[in-house]
Amino acid sequence: MKKGLTVTYLRCEYKINPFGIDVSNPRLSWIIESSNLNEKRQKQTAYQIIVLSNKENFDDDIADLWDSGKVESDQSNQIEYAGKKLESKNECWWKVRIWDVNDIPTEWSQPAKWTMGLLSKKDWKAKWIGYDEWEKEEKQKEKLQFEAGEDNWIWYPLDKTKDKKGMGKYFFRKTFEVKQLNEISAAEILITADERFILFLNGKKIEESDGYIFSWTRPKQIDAKRYLRQGENVLAVECINTYLEKPGLTAKLILILNNGEKEIIRTDTEWKTSDDVNDDWQNNFDDKSWANAQKIALMGDKPWRIPKLTLHLPPPPYLRKEFEIKKEVKAAYVYVSSLGLHKLFINGQTISEDRLTPGWPDYNKRVYYNTYDVKNLLRKSDKNCLGIILADGWYAGYVGWEKGREYYGKNPCALLQLEVEYEDGTADCICTDESWKALYGPILEADLLMGETYDSKKEKDFSGWNETGFDEITWDRVGISGKLNIELNSYPALPVRKTLEIKPVKISSPQKGIYIFDLGQNIAGCVRLKIDGRKTDKVVLKFGEMLDDEGNLYMENIRMARATDTYFTKGELEETWEPSFTYHGFRYVELSGYPEEPEVDMITGIVFHSDIPITGSFECSNQMLNKLYESIFRSQRANFMDIPTDCPQRDERLG
Repeated sequence: MKKGLTVTYLRCEYKINPFGIDVSNPRLSWIIESSNLNEKRQKQTAYQIIVLSNKENFDDDIADLWDSGKVESDQSNQIEYAGKKLESKNECWWKVRIWDVNDIPTEWSQPAKWTMGLLSKKDWKAKWIGYDEWEKEEKQKEKLQFEAGEDNWIWYPLDKTKDKKGMGKYFFRKTFEVKQLNEISAAEILITADERFILFLNGKKIEESDGYIFSWTRPKQIDAKRYLRQGENVLAVECINTYLEKPGLTAKLILILNNGEKEIIRTDTEWKTSDDVNDDWQNNFDDKSWANAQKIALMGDKPWRIPKLTLHLPPPPYLRKEFEIKKEVKAAYVYVSSLGLHKLFINGQTISEDRLTPGWPDYNKRVYYNTYDVKNLLRKSDKNCLGIILADGWYAGYVGWEKGREYYGKNPCALLQLEVEYEDGTADCICTDESWKALYGPILEADLLMGETYDSKKEKDFSGWNETGFDEITWDRVGISGKLNIELNSYPALPVRKTLEIKPVKISSPQKGIYIFDLGQNIAGCVRLKIDGRKTDKVVLKFGEMLDDEGNLYMENIRMARATDTYFTKGELEETWEPSFTYHGFRYVELSGYPEEPEVDMITGIVFHSDIPITGSFECSNQMLNKLYESIFRSQRANFMDIPTDCPQRDERLG
């Protein structure tokens, strides 16, 4: 091996072989390595860069775009391109060599590449498309809210409580009959408790409050139809109150019949209550020895205001488009952006491992687009399919505290342009336009702060939705958004990607049916769930950094972030699920809804963050300092989520 200096780690705009650069004079950088460890005071004294439009010309060094010539300089960072004017979609191949202190040139570096993006709005032929049928459906639905003077707050009789204030854990039951199950078209439950509740219907846990001290201000609305049965049904609620404020439970079940009539079951003095329970108290159980609940107040009375449904979590739309490729493809690049987040597929395959694309810009001024080389994903002489899933993200979802959302806009939209160049010199452009189709799919909710809900039973109707040959007859036409007076810029940073998987170090069970997985360290990301779907209908995952004194998940510091993922099973032996559009800051994962003691491999921690390179490390003989360094490293990693954030767990996550 020849000793001396070599040029490596070529970067353009701080990236390795980036696609879609929109800087007219990109900055080029490299580093210098020496194979002679004994040689001192060696350095770069000059450089030469050549840039070509065709990789084939590298052997002849035909620099048709730029030849810097020999430039006297010891700089190897941020050297601005100074060649011919670059146009949209240009491919640029480049290499560099340097001269050392003895004025001896090195060998040329290995070639590197960058491509130019779409530099002008005129280059964009695509249209912004979206789908907001859910909003129209919501307007037609009757809003389920608590009514002043109609609904009641109830509790265990205060004259029977030990402290006369109702603090502690209490249990409530209400039996009701469903004479003809097929006559019920819908069943909705509205419930909240001061301060916490766990709701069961016919023995199945179906919902619980967030665990935040003021979670009673945020009632839950649950679609209960799937849990009803013919004959006798049982509503059961476990309530916890640990503060001196007045306790209370309020709930109502609305059964809507096929003929439009309603039956309403409200919390009242006919509900049964106890401060001690047996194992089967949530289902078929003789509660004659239980006391009748005490009516604490009418809805609207002090100390509560009327809790109203305010959490707004629309389902992500699925978009699709089929197209043909009839010739030999020379090059193919897709330029894709979204107001909100997107996940893009070609012929059923995700086009990259990037997450939370296209990041968080100031949507009042600009929106980012990503560029990908997709030549190898296209099928020649056959139909191809583009598929996109959209989510609210930072654009329309919850951002920061005080339950704020829609800071920039209301409905997510997509903008996509697939540029295909053929070997014969012709080209095609497949764009988002009126011809795309849309529908809501298995993802029921997706929010960065609140979490994601996925109904795998809907996969049956969506099998192959992002591949050719799918029957889209029931799908709707997309909506077209007007022109936006904001800049379209190439995504300037390194993408968010998975960098690590972590297995739990132990499992604990502070309560029956509640399991806590301890990952052994705080992370930012999500989890992959693997379960036997034959044993349960629904699994709920909650995320937190700490446990309380009893070993339960502590979520009060999470504040108004729900930090909850929900998975509805399809009933197969082994089911695996990982969310796409949310992330949490956590060490502990609470799993509920699974009837057996789980195995440790049921949960896998997925660490993701901006995929910035690790440029240094620290280690010494003092283990305390080593742990301190590791904590600093993990904190920085968890808080680079597209932008540097203040925390990854609660309802802030701001710059």
